[in-house]
Amino acid sequence: MSSATKSKRITALERKLGIDEMSKASLIHREWIVIFRSRLEGCGVWSSGGGCVLLPINHPTPRKAFALMLQKQDHRIRDLVIDQFSFCLQQDPFMLDANYPLLEYYLFTAWKTVDQEEPIPPLALPAQLADWILSIKPEEYIHYRPTDWCWQCGYQYPKGSAGPDLKRFLLTRYSKEQVWAMQEPFRGKECYICGGEIKDELYRRSGYSQATWEGSPAARKCEAKKADWKAEIEATQLPEFLTSLGYYDLGGSLEDKVKELFYARRTQRPGVREEYQPSVEDLAKYY
Repeated sequence: MSSATKSKRITALERKLGIDEMSKASLIHREWIVIFRSRLEGCGVWSSGGGCVLLPINHPTPRKAFALMLQKQDHRIRDLVIDQFSFCLQQDPFMLDANYPLLEYYLFTAWKTVDQEEPIPPLALPAQLADWILSIKPEEYIHYRPTDWCWQCGYQYPKGSAGPDLKRFLLTRYSKEQVWAMQEPFRGKECYICGGEIKDELYRRSGYSQATWEGSPAARKCEAKKADWKAEIEATQLPEFLTSLGYYDLGGSLEDKVKELFYARRTQRPGVREEYQPSVEDLAKYY
């Protein structure tokens, strides 16, 4: 069947169902509100910068941290991260069309390595952790961030950052206990780096318990190594694919620009402009 015939049949079906241009616009607007609201609640990609894939590394130091992590990474995981990163730059720069769990977590981890208060060692992502992220079902993805931490070495592990709307959705499919386990999947388990126990992020807060960050072996190690990690990051040479990107003004609100792009993608379906239309096979890899 030709694309023109398909388009005519879809249009006829829409007329039959009463889906006119106004109702289409209303549905698209509602979809946008859900996406943007979820970002503001902490669910989804970063709420600033319009959700741009470059936001966490839109500064020389975290970009060098990202490059250093990739240098240390095994080929399999590194190729997957670079593949997803390149795909987003070319086809989905504001991460509107799919979830990219591995890339999102990797970029956020790179950003956290330069956090002066709670630095993460600039290490390769452990293969077991990367494989766990890759195994997440789309409907169970709650946008993990490196937050829970190892008592011995300070390496940080995923904790869900989903807002209340997504949690309520998950409760329609899973029990409270299951949703809680999704939210804190590594707490109480052994660290992949040193075998230490992974603690709740709240243990970093003074007065939360006697076993706080200040009194942990991890705090002493991170404080002792912080200058060395910073020097290693600063000495890293950026690969060509990162030097050619430049840096962007992402400080202001990009909502209007992203909204315009979002509407363009939705309103022109099924005849989406070619430059906005990745293949189904390519896009499916990132859900």
